[in-house]
Amino acid sequence: MAITTPQIYIYKEINVDKFGSTRHYELNSRENNFKQPSKLLNISENRKFAKADPVYWVKTHTGKKWNKKILTGLFPAAMKDTYYGDINKRQHLLIFHFLDEGDCLLVYYFKNYYTRNLTPILEILKNSYTVTIN
Repeated sequence: MAITTPQIYIYKEINVDKFGSTRHYELNSRENNFKQPSKLLNISENRKFAKADPVYWVKTHTGKKWNKKILTGLFPAAMKDTYYGDINKRQHLLIFHFLDEGDCLLVYYFKNYYTRNLTPILEILKNSYTVTIN
């Protein structure tokens, strides 16, 4: 299966240092006119309450409150400050890349594409995609 072009979302951290093990991010911009997965993201450290053992858990915001249902767990990738997860039982791949010590977050959403072999994707991300951060 050929690697699809990702939808790219740029988030900025809000409520900096307000919560100990959780960070909140607000959508800053997106490449092209893709529908955003959520205007706000809640990324919290894994507290070992589930069988899965990701480094972080990601929640979205409904507009009024945080969803109780987890969007995805984030597992370490072979690139610094980069993690991967999936949506809809491995139907869509998500790559999260933290910049500036976590102040900025790039989310790459590969719609209808999933693989456990991230090496070619990480090479493409390193060499091809540049985004402007405001």
